[in-house]
Amino acid sequence: MLDGTPVKLRLSQSISSADTKVGQEVPFEVMEEIKVDDIVVLPKGATAIANVTEAEHKKRMGRAGKLNIAISYARLSDKEKVALRAVKETKGGGHVGAMTGAIVATSIVFFPAAPLFLFMHGKDITIPQGTEITAFVDGDMHLDMAHFGATIDMAGPDASERVAAAARQRIVEYVNAYREHGNAAMIVYDDRGTVHSSDAFVAMLRDSSLVFSAAPSLAEYLLGYPEKVPPGVTDVIFWSRDEMPHLRPVLRITHESIVSPSDAAGSTIIAAKQIYADHYFEAGLEVLAASDRAVSGSGSPGIFLTAVRRYRFDHLPSGGLLNVRSRVINALRDNVAADLTRLKRESEAAWASASAERR
Repeated sequence: MLDGTPVKLRLSQSISSADTKVGQEVPFEVMEEIKVDDIVVLPKGATAIANVTEAEHKKRMGRAGKLNIAISYARLSDKEKVALRAVKETKGGGHVGAMTGAIVATSIVFFPAAPLFLFMHGKDITIPQGTEITAFVDGDMHLDMAHFGATIDMAGPDASERVAAAARQRIVEYVNAYREHGNAAMIVYDDRGTVHSSDAFVAMLRDSSLVFSAAPSLAEYLLGYPEKVPPGVTDVIFWSRDEMPHLRPVLRITHESIVSPSDAAGSTIIAAKQIYADHYFEAGLEVLAASDRAVSGSGSPGIFLTAVRRYRFDHLPSGGLLNVRSRVINALRDNVAADLTRLKRESEAAWASASAERR
């Protein structure tokens, strides 16, 4: 890729000087694919990252907030990083084409125009989701084109093995990007419109009263991963092939967190956050909470299990002969009931066994 190649970006989430911190990563989405030798090396929807270099909350005496970000890099198709900068250098050493939109290469500062504001708060700087900018490739970058656009001969004797290996490699790359950048690296579904799976998850989680009321620290961790780590949390990321009757199997990648949060005494919570599904679901959250609770009427110790599963569907047909949405909903309800019955049976057996050993 040549130095100065323009890269059109769109801000993936709103940022404000009111709550942004220096060093925080700011996710962007690539708006237009970039090709080299007619091969896509930077796809539409790819993730680009900027970093907050200055952030100050609004102050009294009319002084406004400050917010300055520096564009850093975009993720290529082969998962390598291409460095970006905010301005395009000319041959004469000058600078043209500063970042367009609300973001510029220096701090954004608004000053009041009259002493009327001296005893009022200034305003925080807010850059809304969807703000479009143009960044530029920072320096020539040699690309190994063998890593792009590789094809597999499906008639070859090792086709199935090669497809499986390629799928495993992409899953590992995606998970590693998620572990490094959290929600900013989550996939953008654009087969029917554009849906940021991270936005779908955040909206769904904020609408889940159970998680925020029962364990605020866990909820904040799910929103801010990999930051805001609650003490004692155990994280597992795994892929699965989930099957439901009369429906297509779903390939899903899940981030599971297990914790006994300090703000939910006597409880252990397992939260399973969907970070990818190949169809049916744009977002998913499954929560299982086990809480110590005395058995009603006897005072004996016991466990109370609570299961909540929430999903956001993609464009599933509803009504008519297909009615895929209803079939998926019914299958999910059946799964919840079956899993709770199984968990109750297994928990009671384990509890009885432990009680017998203590006698």
